[in-house]
Amino acid sequence: MLKRYALISLTTTLCYACSTGAEQYTAQPPSSVQPNFATEDLHELLIAEVAYQRGHYDLALRHYHNTTLSSRNKKLAAHTTRLALEMNQPNMALEPAILWANQAPSNPKPQALVVLMLISSKNYIKALPYLGRITINQKAKPYLKLVTEESTPIERAHLSALFSTLHQQQTFHPEAALIIAKFIHTERPQLARAILTDILIKRPNWTEAISFKNQIHAN
Repeated sequence: MLKRYALISLTTTLCYACSTGAEQYTAQPPSSVQPNFATEDLHELLIAEVAYQRGHYDLALRHYHNTTLSSRNKKLAAHTTRLALEMNQPNMALEPAILWANQAPSNPKPQALVVLMLISSKNYIKALPYLGRITINQKAKPYLKLVTEESTPIERAHLSALFSTLHQQQTFHPEAALIIAKFIHTERPQLARAILTDILIKRPNWTEAISFKNQIHAN
């Protein structure tokens, strides 16, 4: 478990370093803060900021977490999620991550974090909608790879079932579909072939998909 969240922490830290200013959050003085923060939330944010600057990270995280849930601010939710994961406290990251994911459904980053945290706690059904958002997103390939590569053998079986359910409900983006086909082909070869057929309808000359489909048929 700790190894997994250490990897998630590293991943989010790297993504955070590359993200734009619009995705980042830093507590601001009252005069410049966004108007949707109530007075109580501003007070909590100032406490969190001072605590963080003085190295009281657990205290800072608690105040960031409380303010995230009360304000439902997307940028603050992202900030709290990243901080909690960097501190290896996934129990403090899940609710802010869900809030972030639901307010930014086209952003694959929070979706993947929520999926990883939910499947690690065996909440597979709850992970389904967030996994579904990743599979239709053109930019989600690295995040989907992270989700599949980080799964344990038991989680692989549950993920395969979730992908089977999603295949009945929606269309996968071709890039995501190929990752899924490669992930499930051992346990669910028929579903993998069906997904590959869907891919080749959209991209009939995609050599990687053709090669993998031939490989499955050969086996």
